[in-house]
Amino acid sequence: MPELVPRLLEWQAVGSPCAVAGVVAVRGSAPLRPGAAPLVRGDGTALGSVSTGRTGVSRPW
Repeated sequence: MPELVPRLLEWQAVGSPCAVAGVVAVRGSAPLRPGAAPLVRGDGTALGSVSTGRTGVSRPW
C-alpha cells in the first residue's frame, strides 16, 4: 500500500474523488491476503487489485 500513497496524494491534489479498498479477511483459497488494497478513482481508474481473476461480484467500473 505505501506505493499507492504518491498517486493518492496526486489525485487528491487535483480534486479527483478516490477511495482505498482492502482485503480484511479471506476464507479458503485466495490469491491475495489481507492487506491487499487498490486505489480507485471516481471514474473507475484503479491502481492495484484485490483479485487476480474472477471474483463473482459485478464491479461498477
